[in-house]
Amino acid sequence: MNTIRKFSLILAMLLLLSVLQFELTAEEPIGDEIQVQTGDFIDENGDIKLISDTARSLTDDFSYTRVLLGTNSARNLTISLYGAYYIANTMRSAVGNTASPYVLNVSVSNGSVKLMNGSTTLITASTVTLNRVNLNEAGGYLKLTGCTGGLANDKCYLGNLRLSVNSDGSLRIVNIVPTAHYLYGIVPYEMTESWLPNALRAQAMACKSYAFAFPYGDADYDITDSMNYQGYRGYNPGYERCMQACLDVCGELLTFNSQIVLTFYGSTNGGETENPSNVFGTPALQDAYEIKLDDLDFNFASNRRETLSITYGQAPDNAKFQKLLEDEAKALLGTSVSVVSIDRAQATTPKFTGSSRNMTKLEVRVTVRSSGGSESTIDLAFDITKLKTYGIFTKSYKMYWGKRTTSGYEVYFCRYGHGLGLSQHGAQARALAGNDYHDILNFYFSKFDIVKIAERSPERPYDYTQEVLAYGEITGTSVNFRTGPSTNYASIEALPRNTHLDIIGEENGWLRCIANGKLGYIHGAYADISFFPSPEDGIFQYHSATLVSSCNAYDVPSTYGTISARFLGGERVTVRHTIGDYFYVTSSDGRKGFIIASNVNIRFYSLGCGFEDSMNIGKVSGKLLMP
Repeated sequence: MNTIRKFSLILAMLLLLSVLQFELTAEEPIGDEIQVQTGDFIDENGDIKLISDTARSLTDDFSYTRVLLGTNSARNLTISLYGAYYIANTMRSAVGNTASPYVLNVSVSNGSVKLMNGSTTLITASTVTLNRVNLNEAGGYLKLTGCTGGLANDKCYLGNLRLSVNSDGSLRIVNIVPTAHYLYGIVPYEMTESWLPNALRAQAMACKSYAFAFPYGDADYDITDSMNYQGYRGYNPGYERCMQACLDVCGELLTFNSQIVLTFYGSTNGGETENPSNVFGTPALQDAYEIKLDDLDFNFASNRRETLSITYGQAPDNAKFQKLLEDEAKALLGTSVSVVSIDRAQATTPKFTGSSRNMTKLEVRVTVRSSGGSESTIDLAFDITKLKTYGIFTKSYKMYWGKRTTSGYEVYFCRYGHGLGLSQHGAQARALAGNDYHDILNFYFSKFDIVKIAERSPERPYDYTQEVLAYGEITGTSVNFRTGPSTNYASIEALPRNTHLDIIGEENGWLRCIANGKLGYIHGAYADISFFPSPEDGIFQYHSATLVSSCNAYDVPSTYGTISARFLGGERVTVRHTIGDYFYVTSSDGRKGFIIASNVNIRFYSLGCGFEDSMNIGKVSGKLLMP
């Protein structure tokens, strides 16, 4: 035997040992697979529907997934906030923590959503949006309770919530969550935390592509949290490896012929992948998948199959199998006989065209003895599902096949799931064999492409849900940081001098800021603006304007600030930034400051971007040219 051949055999033995060793110690995946039934994809006309009516464009932003949560038609429920949130309708802050959650009581009132904190009504509106101050996982979470029987009950969530009222008067809740965080609620329940990163990444890719191809998305959601549609379970911080895998695949998606289509997955395929047409009985998506052998899945998933071992030359050692054979022999011969030995066996007759391991018949040659003592050899052929009817096999598997052994034949009852697309056990086996997640996906989705998409990671960079218009700091010694723009609102905390502020807006002279990871309001007299961030695309834009009347300019966008300059009606100025109802302007002689927008008449874009009617200009970009 040459050296190369010896080395190859050694590698093969090591791989087999590693698979067997892992199989003895591996945890079972917490979940199994998408429980595909044909009824799950029946549309209003009774037809099977696997493809969405409106295919999503690959140029879209995939940073968020919108999930319709199951609340069991609840009309009242509770949302507990363990982090910094705000009501987007009013920009009112709501901050809680682990020791003291901020509790929102949600109800339906005259066809609208009503939010209360204790005895205080915060808002009543047809649609209420509850947003996080920042999207990072470290920013906290919320918990839904009070919708007993609903899938969302007692679950925690990242991302934002949009609340409205269904036509039957129940609450409708959509979790608008960063896509990676959506996957946090699926991947740990489909694969175990201890499995290899590349298997977890492959699972995350299949889950993500499936969600965006879901055929029954509506105008306000992409997918539901139903157990039939991936079973989104919200947020549990205990699955670090799984969650990291979800972040690792940000910006990637599986497509078929430049379209986003359902990317199925299941626990095991039993040694052979399947085609959607065989599962659903429809040609939809049959060209996207192919039937192919998968020995790595079969060998690794030994705990997901039952085996009937047949030894030639002797009677069956399985009493139920012997009973089956003797019943089949009696039906053929018209008289009772006993089986003396099995001489040959073979699983035959593929269930579908192209299948080589999905058999429907079992052919057995047996030697039998009549009541008179004479022996004869007969050939039996019967429906292989009788192995389960007679209790020889007992599990809820889907596929029968077999192969010869040194002493006879083995019949397998396997495939836990539908066999479509990714095999979870097969993915782990391939990861153990050294495949990265692209290799794994290329095997199970061989006709698909892995494409780049616009999807921002919610963890890198630290990502606010509001655009930062300016940076500043506290100038007072201890300044109340309030939940709303007046002293009538509660103080979130007292901020010391020089506390950094990310300024995102202005209301009634109060600055809307993010400080210490929370959103709140600072009185305009106690802040100083030190810097304006550059636009994301790096292009600065400013505007030429004239002043409608004489006015003061302030050092912050608030009349509570300090007067920094005086301007006369008719003066020409340059508008460089906007925050709320204030424009930041400069003059040719160096005067600068914030002026109430109603005093400014924008004439044209100064960078040759074209002329605009001042009545239609609205508000200019908050990220313009630095002074």
